[in-house]
Amino acid sequence: MENGNDGKEFICSAHNNGNGIIVFNDTALLPGKNCFVVKSVEAEEGADCAEDCATFERAAEKEMSYRLPDSGAGKAVRNWFLKEDDLIREGFFSLKDSAYDITQNQEAMKALSKFAPVTAEKIIKDDGIPLGLALMSIVSRDKDNNPDFKMVDLNSALNEIKKY
Repeated sequence: MENGNDGKEFICSAHNNGNGIIVFNDTALLPGKNCFVVKSVEAEEGADCAEDCATFERAAEKEMSYRLPDSGAGKAVRNWFLKEDDLIREGFFSLKDSAYDITQNQEAMKALSKFAPVTAEKIIKDDGIPLGLALMSIVSRDKDNNPDFKMVDLNSALNEIKKY
């Protein structure tokens, strides 16, 4: 197997895409290790140039472990423990209600405070949480702050509270 560019210098054009990423045009990796040295061309003559280097190794095949299996990733995720029929009880609160609707009912807020106290406190303090979101969306994003939280328990408690 060859040793990539074997320390040979190739000059190629590149441009900064504006996001701090340098794009090399028409630059293919050779088999083996390829060392890229990037030098600034803006330095005055005789001055030290800014430079950095990176080594890339060309592989014969794409590494399969880098590929995401086609598992429906990127599609909406559904909580397996909460079926739609279990979530909503007509005329009663549920995780599907907006956080704003929950804040308008003292009993619902007590339930939220009991099962997800940190999230409830953030909502009370108006800590930048968009109250138009469904409560399920908010508590699922804030689950690390409520370590003992179980969504099914909160929903069951809310399902006992009658809406106005």
